[in-house]
Amino acid sequence: MKALLAVDNSVHSNHAVQEVIRSPWEPGSELIVVTVVTSPFGFKLPTEIPDSARAFVNGISNQIKTENSSFTSVEGKVTLGNPKSVILTMAKALGVELLIIGARRADFSKMVFGGVSHPLLLASECSVRIARAKKSHSHLRVLIALDASESARMAIEQVLSRPWPAKTEFICLNVVPTFTDLNSRTPIMFADEEVERERAELLKVGTAELESATKILHDNLPQCTARNEILYGDPRECLIRASQDYDADLIVLGSQGRNFSAQVAVGSVSESVALWADCSVEIVRRTAR
Repeated sequence: MKALLAVDNSVHSNHAVQEVIRSPWEPGSELIVVTVVTSPFGFKLPTEIPDSARAFVNGISNQIKTENSSFTSVEGKVTLGNPKSVILTMAKALGVELLIIGARRADFSKMVFGGVSHPLLLASECSVRIARAKKSHSHLRVLIALDASESARMAIEQVLSRPWPAKTEFICLNVVPTFTDLNSRTPIMFADEEVERERAELLKVGTAELESATKILHDNLPQCTARNEILYGDPRECLIRASQDYDADLIVLGSQGRNFSAQVAVGSVSESVALWADCSVEIVRRTAR
């Protein structure tokens, strides 16, 4: 795993640093810590990188090296320019598989980088972790959203690649729309019987997906616990509410998938969950290694 942690001097950025320190990482992982120096008012960029910026990044890099020994290398970088374009370009050029950024809940306009987090989430070609403040749990509680899509299977693969600590609790979730949800979102009015048959098929596929995922987690992560649940309603609302009901530390979900039959892209679901969930959220995208 090659990860890029984008930082500034905000409290939300510090949440991201702490999340990197406490998170499990697969053996041989590499971390790049980057900060982008820019003009806060859109004026001309400085001609040189301030020493304070180098000291800031070096301090974070050294802290991570000291407190998490999982990384084979932790490299600090400071550059000038537009944060969004610089971070996206750097992530692509370095072959980064996961971009980590800090954010507050439900206010993208005031996120770290002054509103850059939202564009990074949408434009990144690699997986993105939106990091928020740590919960006061004795063990990690992770929600995994599944919908029988390739993107959801990638989310399971991402989870399995990491050495989770003992007693980590995984809760696999699938959302089945209610009759009203499904009927109101179809472009053509279908007979009630057809809508119910569609819901029954979604429930059948979702149940099988959850049972398979739970077994895979039990078999591959015996030090952890895993269970599953079917939720009913709009996937955005259900997953955001689940993050609160379960007091989750992290939600993992694919960036694209299928729900409400194949008619509603889950890309908008992942964006909504990243925006409104009160815990950290990881949006998984396929990245060539």
